[in-house]
Amino acid sequence: MKSKHFLSLLIFIGLAIFVTFPLITNPVSLAAVAKEEFFLSYIINWNIQALTHYPAKIFQAPFFYPMRDTLAFSDPLFTSSIIALPFVKIFSQPFLAYTVNLILSFILNGFAVYLVIHQLSKNFWASLVSGVLFSFSIGRIDALEHLQVLTMYWIPLGIYFFLKFIRQKKARYAFLIALCFLLQALNTVFLGYVYVFTLGFFTLIYFLKRKITKPQLWLLLKYFTVALAIVAIIFIPYFRVSQRWQATRSLQDVFAGSSYFPEYLYPTHSSRLESLAQAIMVKHPWPSYLGAAISILSILAIISFFRSRQTRQPAVLAGLAIAGGGLVMSFGPYFQLLKQKASLPIPLPYWLAYYLIPGFKSMRVPQRWSHLALLGFSILVGLWLASSLKKLKPKLLKILSILIITVVILEIRLPLFTTPVVTQSQIPPVYHWLAQQPSSIVMELPLQTWVMPLSDLEIERLHFHSFFLKAEHTFVNGYSGFEPPSWGKTMAVFRTSSPDQAIATLNHLGVDLLIVHWQDMDQLYQKDKEALPLKSTLETIETSQEFIKLYTDDQTTVYKI
Repeated sequence: MKSKHFLSLLIFIGLAIFVTFPLITNPVSLAAVAKEEFFLSYIINWNIQALTHYPAKIFQAPFFYPMRDTLAFSDPLFTSSIIALPFVKIFSQPFLAYTVNLILSFILNGFAVYLVIHQLSKNFWASLVSGVLFSFSIGRIDALEHLQVLTMYWIPLGIYFFLKFIRQKKARYAFLIALCFLLQALNTVFLGYVYVFTLGFFTLIYFLKRKITKPQLWLLLKYFTVALAIVAIIFIPYFRVSQRWQATRSLQDVFAGSSYFPEYLYPTHSSRLESLAQAIMVKHPWPSYLGAAISILSILAIISFFRSRQTRQPAVLAGLAIAGGGLVMSFGPYFQLLKQKASLPIPLPYWLAYYLIPGFKSMRVPQRWSHLALLGFSILVGLWLASSLKKLKPKLLKILSILIITVVILEIRLPLFTTPVVTQSQIPPVYHWLAQQPSSIVMELPLQTWVMPLSDLEIERLHFHSFFLKAEHTFVNGYSGFEPPSWGKTMAVFRTSSPDQAIATLNHLGVDLLIVHWQDMDQLYQKDKEALPLKSTLETIETSQEFIKLYTDDQTTVYKI
């Protein structure tokens, strides 16, 4: 048994290396998109710096100054930070924080689902196929720049320990179920909700089927309550941010981030089938497509289960519940037949969750529930293969399983990692200079929000900042899915206001160093005509005696205020 588990783990390691190649040989110099990865890598590196030097200040990430609790503007990624800590410290390469967690996610997502199906069926090949479908289907590949969604393996691990708990009735498995929730929630708030949704359905169905006793249920609830209390205490800054700035998303924003059913049928850019789909009908879909193999096999599995009346089995019922629940939740608050055209606003369960469940108003992309649907479908396919194909000769089952795995991998448009990442020796010289300066409050111009034309500059700068977190500079600049309205007003001053008002704001904020990137300023003037008043501000700064040039090169000037 253990030898089979070890073999499956080796297979997932091999597939992860193959699918991400050449990332394994260039872990700090390649990325899939080189945008969101920089932001998430920065968060992990900040966490590592804070955990090893001043853990009590971990929520005071050094951006969006003078805002407080700025780490709570996004997912905390605490678990990913602990995993990446030894790699970043040993090799002194910040981007390893992302790469290590990414490759590990592919391996553990697949292996965890393999363990679930093997626990239910004892069938090696059905379990392996199920794990490959969950880890390597296009629905997961499309999330390469969203590590916070990929690190989902704690959920199937929780299911695995739940199944062990039912059969062996040992308290340690209840503890492990709660621990998996804790590790999942402390990494990504959204997946914490998904964990509760998933394990809630499993617990309810197995309890109704009398597979779990009341004493077991109370023990499970006891451990889970403790884990929930720990999460609530650690997440107090999130509550403060929510109360301070009313950090909520409008239903319109949520609706814009929702899926609609036809998108599940249209291949995305990560699929080799996209060109065929484009030849039939030109379209740019939201990434809800799950993959050809998982889509076809899921339909066959569901039809088979209903025909054979196996839907009475608790594992099948639970798989259907989380697959269907994830699918419906991904549609967002309203039913939409065509994208963002809800002529008849028919409310869906997400609409109720938005108003009734704390925290749902802060999430803006219901589409990400499609990852739960993919997990449910993978479990259903694994159960179907194990039950319906067990009459096949072992050799035929092996061949069929290898064929399915091959189809899954071949659909991926490889290579995935072709975008170069700037390494420490390649970052602009001004940042090498800044790393040697005493801690300061810094502003960089142009200053952009995440919806502005040059927002990518802010993400790239966070990547640069990851190399000198030890210098303990604090930045007015920042990047996140949430930006407080008061910070937006500050930013607007350095876009449309008069020189006097801009300089007064610099003094009010207590900025020590102003970094002006001239090449980026030229791009800003071309793409954002409303920002032209900033040119007058910079001309005033250039001639003012209040501003002393500390550093200059052909692209950048640093002024001391």
